[in-house]
Amino acid sequence: MSVSFGIALAGDGHSKREAALPDLSVMDWLIHSGYFSAKIAFIHAPLRIFLVLTMLYPIFSNNSSTAKLSLVKGTLYAFMAWLFVVVMHTYFITYVMGDYGPPRAWSFISFVYVLIGAWWLFNYSNKIPSLVIQISTWVSVGIIAYVVYIQAIELPPYSSYVKKVNSKEIMFDGKEVPKAGLLHRVSQEVSTE
Repeated sequence: MSVSFGIALAGDGHSKREAALPDLSVMDWLIHSGYFSAKIAFIHAPLRIFLVLTMLYPIFSNNSSTAKLSLVKGTLYAFMAWLFVVVMHTYFITYVMGDYGPPRAWSFISFVYVLIGAWWLFNYSNKIPSLVIQISTWVSVGIIAYVVYIQAIELPPYSSYVKKVNSKEIMFDGKEVPKAGLLHRVSQEVSTE
């Protein structure tokens, strides 16, 4: 990873990207990073944590390990570890990018959701009431079905539009690009020459 990072840092793309990104004062950096941390914690994280715990539960449901910490202490430690990673990561992203950064820059936070969720479930899955598990499972199934449904509706028109632009059947118009579902949506930087 260090060699890969060094190669990326030494490349021309890094210096060009750095020149294009805004420079923040220390106060702006602190304000942007604090807002970004709060946005991740209160808007983006709850659904993701819920889905991670629900999907990992079957792996750890038969675990009978006895945790050394109480449920409250273990949950508090897991939350503090998660919050520490979120804050450090968002402050780093804001420092490097001069802004909040694209969702793909949040992948490390998602990885941490999985690690901390797995640790918590390994130690405390046997303390979750079965009613909570049943409700969570059905809510997760509903969310996943909804996402699949949206993808089935949005991807065909988007895919067709991109193919037509690439084959030069139509001219690219940034305002006419259909919704892309979970895919990265092409925007103004697409060349139609």
